[in-house]
Amino acid sequence: MALFEWFIRGGVVMWPLLLCSLIALAIVIERTIFWLNLIPKHKAFLE
Repeated sequence: MALFEWFIRGGVVMWPLLLCSLIALAIVIERTIFWLNLIPKHKAFLE
């Protein structure tokens, strides 16, 4: 069974779960970018 079929069979509950998953993924990506940009600035500050 394909992923899309599982999603359709899940019904109405799947839409909020999808939305929450996308929001969580966006937060993880944003925090990763933030920390990767902060590390070089922190090293320059310590020197």
